[in-house]
This record gives sequence, structure tokens and C-alpha cells, in this order.
Amino acid sequence: MTHPFRSTPTPKHQIDRKECENYSSYLKTLKRDFNKRCGYCNDLDSHKIRSFTIDHFVPQNPKDFTHNIKPNNYFNLIYSCNYCNSAKSNKFPTKNPNIHNDGKIGFIKPTEDLYNNLFWRDGSGSIYPSEGNMLASHIVNELNLKNPIHSLMWRFERILALEEAVRVKLETNNDNDLIKLHYNLMSEVIEIVKYIFSTND
Repeated sequence: MTHPFRSTPTPKHQIDRKECENYSSYLKTLKRDFNKRCGYCNDLDSHKIRSFTIDHFVPQNPKDFTHNIKPNNYFNLIYSCNYCNSAKSNKFPTKNPNIHNDGKIGFIKPTEDLYNNLFWRDGSGSIYPSEGNMLASHIVNELNLKNPIHSLMWRFERILALEEAVRVKLETNNDNDLIKLHYNLMSEVIEIVKYIFSTND
């Protein structure tokens, strides 16, 4: 069984966002813009399980080329999980801030609708490049999107969806004992997931 890479709308920067002096000031805005998800892998930022940060799409301090994009250029900032941020680092193969890729290597901004069609997921949530798409394969490798942590996060999100459906039914039954058991169960699940992710950081 295959699943779409994203089940949420393409994240978009706000056109009329006021400029901040320091790029880190955009963190809350970017979290909202990116639907509380990493722009690159689409992992959900929830329950304080993972560390999320800001990535400069065109690297702030590339090693082998220069550019004049300001560090606080809001449209160059991507809400990113720590895994994708570390994997991407200062990589920008085209070495040209105006050319993001050559069709085979490089990157595509996660805010472009085209990004949604680069990948797909299998039944366990693992991410794969679209067949025959060399650029998608390059991005999967460069961002290490095959990291099992992304599959685990996808599956945890499915647990959250099931949990919400159960919670709604419990609330209509007004069974306080079951509601308490449900709460305790989810608290244990979240603590286990937090431990799993902390040991993989």
C-alpha cells in the first residue's frame, strides 16, 4: 500500500510578514506557516517529542560560494526538524542561490507545490523518491529521508489520529473510568515515544 508524502497543504510563507532583525525571531511564525511540520520530511512537531529549528534553504555560510541573501531573509527560512537540518547543513550543489537544482542534483523549496510530488510513502511511512526522478533520489539521499525516525514519526501521528477518534467516543459516553484509563494509556505511549526519539538523537 502506498501513501502520499504529505496529507496537508503545501506550506507557504506569508507575503506581508514584517521583517525581524534576527532570523530566530521567525520561529513561531514559521511553525505556523509550515503547519507545525518539518518542511523537508513533513514530520509533525507535537508533544515536545522532537527538536525543531530553522534551516536556511540557501545556506547562511556556504563553504564553496558566496551570496548576498541576508540571514534574516524570511523567504529563505524553512521550519525544519533537527534531523533534516543536520543532514542538509551547508549543502547547495548548484553553488548558485538563483538556481536551486539542475533537474538531477540540488533542492526544491518545500514551499513549492512540486515538492509534494517528489516522494511517496509505503505502508510503514518510509519515504521513497518518485520512480525515475533523479532529483527526488538526490534529495532523499542528501537529507537522509530514509532515516527510520521519519517512519516512526509518521506511525506515531497515525496513533494520535486513532487516539482522537477514541477520545471523542469516550467523551460521548461520559465514562470517567474509561476516560482516565485512556488518558493514562496515552501518557505512557507518549513517554515511550519520547524515549525512543531521545535515544536516536
